[in-house]
Amino acid sequence: MLFNIKPKDNIKDLFGREKEILLLKRCVTEPLTVIYGIRRTGKTSLLKSVLNSLEIPYIIIDIRELFNESGTIRENEISLKILHELKKDIGISQKLRFLISDILSKINGIEINHLKIDIDASKNIN
Repeated sequence: MLFNIKPKDNIKDLFGREKEILLLKRCVTEPLTVIYGIRRTGKTSLLKSVLNSLEIPYIIIDIRELFNESGTIRENEISLKILHELKKDIGISQKLRFLISDILSKINGIEINHLKIDIDASKNIN
């Protein structure tokens, strides 16, 4: 659907993005990949389309939703959002859910640029 304003999720619907598609396909195995650019240029469409073409399970978390009135993110909000997204029926197998739950139980927290995220291992994603 070329003229639909919602993000595309099929690589066939992207036009003129071959270079970005190849680059992103190489980058998805990296620990951190950042896609940035001005609004409404197709960043989400690129991401969803490439991930779907690779047929790997994924979740997308838009952290803009997590900012509070003072412009900060409460420390537990990202971990809660991750758990919420994992609970959705998005095609992640039960075996993968157990694996992710096991991995999360071993992580106490993450710190990125002074933003500390505490992972609450007591929350079950199964």
